[in-house]
Amino acid sequence: MFSVISFFLFVSAVSALPILQDSTIDGYAIDINEPLSNGTLINVRLDRYSTIYIRSFNYNTSSFDQNMIDTIRNALVYRLRVELYMTPNQFSNVSGTDQVEDVYNNLKSNSIPIGGLFLRVQSGMYSYNTTANAEFIDSSVHRAKQLGFQVGIFTNAEEWKSVTNNYSGLDSDVRLWYWANNGNGVTGETTHSFNDFKRFGNWNEPNVKQFGVNETVSGADQINR
Repeated sequence: MFSVISFFLFVSAVSALPILQDSTIDGYAIDINEPLSNGTLINVRLDRYSTIYIRSFNYNTSSFDQNMIDTIRNALVYRLRVELYMTPNQFSNVSGTDQVEDVYNNLKSNSIPIGGLFLRVQSGMYSYNTTANAEFIDSSVHRAKQLGFQVGIFTNAEEWKSVTNNYSGLDSDVRLWYWANNGNGVTGETTHSFNDFKRFGNWNEPNVKQFGVNETVSGADQINR
């Protein structure tokens, strides 16, 4: 995902502002991979989104993204539920577990609560060795859980199979955020539900779905729904 903001469905045990009246879906949320201004965060809150997923890690430098600190803090000030995501860099000299620890240490040093962390899994960002990939992801997940994160994976069935050969050895409490769309704009959206989900890997059901890309929401362009 290369756009600035994404917009998607999520299901959670707790949701302050449910939008859809559906037994499996609690509401909508956004995700971002660049800082947001206070004005945009205010619009997000006024538009009744209750959760924001924030990229916390710079894949290219294999380090925590310091540019996101203010956005994380301000999102909490505006009473948005904050979860983080990262793409650990398997090709880095820094191990996956150390990359996860870097996120943890930077949150702690900035007095930011430890909460949810999703690891993004997409082909092109991992090696061609699916066994090594699965081991790298599994060890990163395990370390994140040790540090107190509520861990999840951000991927879809095709990408998970390509990267890990449909590895199913993750712990049963690892959550799933998956994407499904048919191109840019509203016309490329898939169903605003989990009805298109089919079991893969560890997961019999998902927690979050991204269903559209490159739209305009809350006054910001290039948003994924």
